[in-house]
Amino acid sequence: MNRIATLSMQLPDAPAGAPAAVPEWIQLVPAGTFKGRDGRGPWTVANAAAVIAASELPFVIDEAHATDLGAKDGSAAPARGWVEELEARQGAIWGRVSWTPTGQALLAERAYRGISPTFTHAKDGQVLRLLRAALTNVPNLTQLPALNHQEPDHMDLLAELRQLHGLPADANEAAALNACRTAHQAVAEHGTALNAIAEAAGLSPGQDASAIAGAITTARNAAGEAGRMAGELTSLQSQLTALKTERAKEKAEQVVDAAIRDGKPIKALRSHYIARHAQDPASVEAELAGLPALNAGGITSRTEAGAGAADPQQVAMQAQQLQDKERAAGREINMAEAVQRVVAGAAA
Repeated sequence: MNRIATLSMQLPDAPAGAPAAVPEWIQLVPAGTFKGRDGRGPWTVANAAAVIAASELPFVIDEAHATDLGAKDGSAAPARGWVEELEARQGAIWGRVSWTPTGQALLAERAYRGISPTFTHAKDGQVLRLLRAALTNVPNLTQLPALNHQEPDHMDLLAELRQLHGLPADANEAAALNACRTAHQAVAEHGTALNAIAEAAGLSPGQDASAIAGAITTARNAAGEAGRMAGELTSLQSQLTALKTERAKEKAEQVVDAAIRDGKPIKALRSHYIARHAQDPASVEAELAGLPALNAGGITSRTEAGAGAADPQQVAMQAQQLQDKERAAGREINMAEAVQRVVAGAAA
């Protein structure tokens, strides 16, 4: 069979003339195991959430347990407040009270110094359900804090949270809690981002911002040095390419000019052969070797007596015209073949 117990707490004396705060949230039952000064107990709140779930809301706060005592003789037991919400805080049970005007006046005047909860409990002392509470001046349960000390602490915390999160002065507990959750989520996201940056910088997760900044600076400096070296390498490659081009042109000029001196009919095509030789030396040199010379033993020796020496420039021009004519007809011949055909035609 469940038993019913009532307890009360002591309120400290208030400074003379100081106004008393009227708390919205009050502690109804302490956490853990407790007992009264009169020796009753011990009682235990083993599961605050279960007690809250078993309690029927709202329940009354009267004066001096008038609800329980008045039931015997039918006397009045007016409500001075109603507990409309219960909350577990570190094992203790708190209640949000909607005070009646008379209840507010009684607390503001310090007419009562404590709160006395009535609850059911098992034989072993485990608290099962809250039934009601009463304003009282009979101290018994010393574990509960003073009524006029509860709300200022709560309000100070709420005010600090408002200021910390930049909330308006009238923001309630729900807004403060939501701001805390948002801040917590932002901190978590910030940590995740830092870990990602740390990993990108070659560091292990969990590094602080200073270590990450140092790693990024080092990487940036290294990247700058790498960029400088890459620029120098590009410049060197450009210089090498220019040098190779220059050497190839010099070699081409030497080969082509030697061929001209040997009587090869390419003087008019000197620039053409130099450009080709710079790109494909072997092919051009083979072609030049196959060209007949316009000197002794060459074209001149094969012309009829008195015809005079053939003009190398004229031969080259005719050979190029022959190449163009053959190309237009869909046939390709090289310069050596074209010269040979021009010379052969001149000798015929």
